[in-house]
Amino acid sequence: MREKILVYTKECCFLKGIKGFSIDQLARDLGIAKKTIYNYFYSKENLIEASLIHDLELLKVELALIKEKEQNAFAQLVEIVDFLMKRKNSHKLAIFEDLKRYSTRVKSIIEDIGFNTYWQIFENNIIEGQAQGIYKTELSPEFNSFLIVESYFSMLKFLEKKNLLYEKLHFINLLRNHAYTLLLPQKYVLINIHLHEN
Repeated sequence: MREKILVYTKECCFLKGIKGFSIDQLARDLGIAKKTIYNYFYSKENLIEASLIHDLELLKVELALIKEKEQNAFAQLVEIVDFLMKRKNSHKLAIFEDLKRYSTRVKSIIEDIGFNTYWQIFENNIIEGQAQGIYKTELSPEFNSFLIVESYFSMLKFLEKKNLLYEKLHFINLLRNHAYTLLLPQKYVLINIHLHEN
């Protein structure tokens, strides 16, 4: 039941915003007593925090499945960024604006966990690409993964501000910019191979 509550809470928050979300409505929608929800979560804030953290945990699982595939690091990077950009279409960033007003503490926690999750994913990808001999070894995985995450979140904010959905062109532009920094010149052919397959 806890899992069902977490998933539905996340869906409601992304759909209606935090202000439009209520424990009463959640209980009615799920056909359960409010007491059942409070057996798992002591407040609305605690429930929202848990549901957003749960969503990030599910994200880690989905990204781990991409990492398990037999492919070079750049192909993996392309698939990861494509997955994240498509995910953006189902996750409205406006929820973070709601969190600014509703709970800066929860907003800060979610942003830290999310940023660190993405940073680690991209840092591991760069390390793997260097080990495979397709990424430049003189690059700092930590710094360059930070740049990728910053540009990814900047793009999301831009798309949200302009009320745009993810489109293939956004994805290609983001990756093409990082590809020339990461790849060894003799591996630039991977840009055309992997960016045109998507």
